[in-house]
Amino acid sequence: MMLWPHGGEITEGTHSDTVGFDPYGSTGYTECHNLTFSFIPGYQVRYAPGDGIWNNTYNTTDDVESWNFKIAVTDSGEDAPQSSTSWITDEFGFYSYSEIISAGWPTIIGHPGENATANSNITLVTRSNGNYSLSTDVEDLDHRTFPGATISRDRIWVRGGDLDIFDNFTASGGGIYFYGLIGTYHLAQANGTDFTTNDVEYKCDIPMGQMAGDYVAAIRYHLTTT
Repeated sequence: MMLWPHGGEITEGTHSDTVGFDPYGSTGYTECHNLTFSFIPGYQVRYAPGDGIWNNTYNTTDDVESWNFKIAVTDSGEDAPQSSTSWITDEFGFYSYSEIISAGWPTIIGHPGENATANSNITLVTRSNGNYSLSTDVEDLDHRTFPGATISRDRIWVRGGDLDIFDNFTASGGGIYFYGLIGTYHLAQANGTDFTTNDVEYKCDIPMGQMAGDYVAAIRYHLTTT
């Protein structure tokens, strides 16, 4: 029986029971059963690095950051004076995992002097199996036809995730965080195989006198799992 997790992180597979030779039993009276249980971990099963040095002592769960399991088998004792139970405990871990599955692309239409908002919010779908941060960064906007015409990145504003209020990029560089900050991380998701952020909204404060036309800029997203 699997007690936890139960929110889609683990897909339970089949189990098998193989009868083998019982070196400590009596032929014709006892059997040795090899039981195999399979499962597939989801992408956000919690990062479990252990406590730095794995202790391989048998039948213990003494690594503080690990996944633990206990398997117990009870012989009901039909052919014995009483029932008996055998058990085993052990532990295992997962390496850290980060993935940006998809990221939308904002389109902003406006005129000089307008702080124009993107036509619609965009959606980010991410996977992280530990505490994490998610940020965005953008370059200056360049005119497609006349490269000399640009709009500075400090006129681009964004909000979404835990960032409820619009913030603008600085001219000197650096990203804006939807979750966490530099050296500070959002708590890992409780369950599920991915996480959706669907409220990311971009704005551009278009300068007065700006040359009309189509401007483009590269947008980058950075997901860090710790």
